[in-house]
Amino acid sequence: FKEVCQQNPSLQRGLTKASQGAKAKSITPEVKALGEFELSDKEARLATLYFHQSEIATVFNQALTLRLIQLGAPPETANKIADRVAQNTNRHMRQAIADAGDSVKRITELILVG
Repeated sequence: FKEVCQQNPSLQRGLTKASQGAKAKSITPEVKALGEFELSDKEARLATLYFHQSEIATVFNQALTLRLIQLGAPPETANKIADRVAQNTNRHMRQAIADAGDSVKRITELILVG
């Protein structure tokens, strides 16, 4: 999300401004639901390999879209941003796994072999 905002300065300025208001302090039920979301082993594997196609991506996209709308983004723009964030997540997850190296080697093997 940070990367998408950095690539679009007007979006970043708008969200920064909106985040100062009263609306920013309320948390939508969809955002709260992210904290309660549980992944099955199969879904965890899918999310690791193809985040944008996973169930967690669907839940995350809904929460992000609604939060962006709540902060003043037009619905179409909010949907595009959420989709772009989901599409870019795999690249960042792969890099994080690679950077973690041996500390996550066993977990990575379990997920990929599954």
